[in-house]
Amino acid sequence: MDFQAADTESERKYIFADESNLLEWVTSIARCKCGKKMNIKEECAVGMAKTYVARCGQCNIEQQMCTSQGGVKKSCRYDLHRRLVRGALHSGGYTAIRELCATLNMHPLSEKSYHQIAKEIQEKGIEEMERAMEKSRAKLHDILKERGDENEVKEISVSCDGSWSKRGFTSMYGFVSVIELTTGICVDFVLLSKYCKVCDNLGAGQQAPQHDCTKNYDGSSPAMEMEGWRRLWERSIEKCKLKYVKVVSDGDSKGIAAVKRLAIYDVEKQECINHVSKRLGTALLQAKKVGKLGGRKKGALTQDKVMRLAHYFGKAIKQDTTVEDMKKDIFATLRHCQSTDAKPQHSTCPDGKYSWCFYKRSVARNVPIPSHDKKMKTFLTEKVVAKILPIYMKVATNELLEKCKGDTQNANECLHSSLWSELPKTKFFSLQRMRYSLYRSVVRFNHGSTTMAMAEGETGKEILEIRKRMDRKRIASSVMKIQKKEEERKHKIRKVQKEEEKLQTEGVTYGPGTAPVI
Repeated sequence: MDFQAADTESERKYIFADESNLLEWVTSIARCKCGKKMNIKEECAVGMAKTYVARCGQCNIEQQMCTSQGGVKKSCRYDLHRRLVRGALHSGGYTAIRELCATLNMHPLSEKSYHQIAKEIQEKGIEEMERAMEKSRAKLHDILKERGDENEVKEISVSCDGSWSKRGFTSMYGFVSVIELTTGICVDFVLLSKYCKVCDNLGAGQQAPQHDCTKNYDGSSPAMEMEGWRRLWERSIEKCKLKYVKVVSDGDSKGIAAVKRLAIYDVEKQECINHVSKRLGTALLQAKKVGKLGGRKKGALTQDKVMRLAHYFGKAIKQDTTVEDMKKDIFATLRHCQSTDAKPQHSTCPDGKYSWCFYKRSVARNVPIPSHDKKMKTFLTEKVVAKILPIYMKVATNELLEKCKGDTQNANECLHSSLWSELPKTKFFSLQRMRYSLYRSVVRFNHGSTTMAMAEGETGKEILEIRKRMDRKRIASSVMKIQKKEEERKHKIRKVQKEEEKLQTEGVTYGPGTAPVI
């Protein structure tokens, strides 16, 4: 029987097979040149790779066959093991390999071999993905050049945010990323570590031996973000040939203050709308708890109403361009919430048939005004509004609203989610593993899973097809969300238009004073 083996690594595939069935079938058809059956036995096993020997009892001829390419006898450097370790690095580490082998009744790769192979994969992968990062920056430079920026060092607007490997303020690792706003390309990031196993195990007065120290930061965990900002801005010109002149950030750290103290070039800070809305929501929840504004009574400040008010606050900022319009719409939402049938307060609500205010919509369409009790989902008593009004005044200042340009840090949050889905915050990982996964997440964020796989050397046909399907699914999901929002907007408009057509045909059929006098 003729069987053509794979010539290249990209054509090589692996299968799961029942060993007893496979050996029984091969033994039944294996024949020596003399015509005698050949006896097939396992000679040795290294991890999950096995070597089988076929011997002829008459001619004393033997042939060997290994279940994996690329290795030598009694060595763990088999192609099967490299692929297995690479897959485990993306999922559950050595524990995943051990559990898989236990389920399939297979001999696992040793933990020592796993870490040796993992180190090689990570070092090579980081080198390749650093080249992919350089291509990302080159692509950004080309885009900016097409827009008319001919300067060697180009000025861009970015969003900057940090994240930690552990919740709370005791994390050993943290990183800060910079993402260009218009293209969504992550141009640079920095990973900080305050942990080194050798240094931390030293006793009092002991001197650390010569070793590859994994600690590159000496300070508290909350201050990691500020230090990350400083390092990114210090090398922005030399490494990236870029100036981050406008930056969207939250107010959680002193990163922008650290950057301005460097005085490398002028930096303008813009506020993230989502974090400004979150700031209002946090303050309202605190006021609800301290001032005892909650409860089940009508008009109380509940958690659901706090979430709605924060959403209205952010929407008012996003849809307006001037500070005056922002403040007008912000406080209009608050006055709207304390309106009643006896005392409507909608004078500052926007006019028109498509206004978010049901009162103004009804007036514009010339239809009876619905009851506030039925339509108001965020009704608040005048007492509650008087209590939370100072919070609105404190948050909605001219100084803060002037820094709100409609941009957010959603791109940074998306990058964080990509990383922590691969490295759960509930587990501890080495710095090398953190750096490798962070590079993977950034390359996948910039170019997609297909480019990430190619940067790692994953060139198999099935591998690339799976990666392409992942990219297509991610893009389709994003497009679907955008289309769904657009369809909802059009549906609301069509619904209002249909009601207007019915009103013109039927006239006013229900409302105060519509009944004829008999």
